[in-house]
Amino acid sequence: MVEDLAAYPLEAPLRDFVRQAGLHSVSAWPILGSKGQVLGALALYSRRRDNPHRLNAHLVGICTDLAGIAIESRWAADRIQHLAHHDDLTGLPNRLLFNYHLPRALARAHELEARWASYFWTSIASR
Repeated sequence: MVEDLAAYPLEAPLRDFVRQAGLHSVSAWPILGSKGQVLGALALYSRRRDNPHRLNAHLVGICTDLAGIAIESRWAADRIQHLAHHDDLTGLPNRLLFNYHLPRALARAHELEARWASYFWTSIASR
């Protein structure tokens, strides 16, 4: 907790923003994961120079817990999506992803082949 931001060393862009917004104090809480690792932080700035009330600190604690759950949930969803399309051991695309991309790649190859053939025969005919 910093009760007087004017006396706290901040980088120039943040210092200017804090001054222009009339902010005087800040309280920060870590966002923790299920294994105790730090996932981020929640910082609350105030125009008053004081510590947050005990109730507010409790509510912020609930918010950081929910934020941690949301972050880990998103990571899990991304991991599931990745595992659905990639081999876990090698990280290479699996058959499902291969079967998704193969028809598109073949269509693109046929399209390019037709263009090159057309260009080739047009250039030979113009000689």
